[in-house]
Amino acid sequence: MPRLTVKAAAELLQLPAYEQVRILTEQKYPRQEPQVFRAPFYAPALHGIREYYRGGNDPLALVQARAKIGELRLASRRMNNDRVIAAFADGSQAKRRLLLVPGLKVSGTVGQVEISLSLDLIGHESGVARYIYYNLRAAPLHPGIAKAAIDIAHWVLAQAGADVPVRQIEYFDFAANRLYRAQARRSGTIRRLRANARIIETLWPTL
Repeated sequence: MPRLTVKAAAELLQLPAYEQVRILTEQKYPRQEPQVFRAPFYAPALHGIREYYRGGNDPLALVQARAKIGELRLASRRMNNDRVIAAFADGSQAKRRLLLVPGLKVSGTVGQVEISLSLDLIGHESGVARYIYYNLRAAPLHPGIAKAAIDIAHWVLAQAGADVPVRQIEYFDFAANRLYRAQARRSGTIRRLRANARIIETLWPTL
């Protein structure tokens, strides 16, 4: 069965079928190189951000994260992870007070395609749960991808029986310093997701 993350599913909706092969290949073979700009590539920066919040907005956590990032063997990985930590420290996200909670391992199925929630953070902010995605790439996120990811994440949560208001799901773009939220899930996104699932089912065995 094809398995995608919410982020990948949202990105695929912005692409014609012939351009979807790269993303599908990355999802089917997650351990193959290169992994630049994918979640495992940014694990050190994400760990530093999580430790910052776990420590009650402890700036030492970011110092320690940058020290560990400096020890990474791959130069591009060092540079990009350090860029994320710097953007976090200098931006609005570092001013938030988030009480982190364990991640959710849930997924939804559309056709023969499984879509996993794969959030970057879940935290409570002033008593309100926040379900958070990050764009960690150097290039700004296409707004359509961010909005589609929020729609799909809300759909996956609903499929899993979780009653989460869509306004509590967000996508923060470090490259553009922009926060995306929505007041309602767009039904058109899910229609497009169902149509694209048929394309994915066709392409997956050929990869």
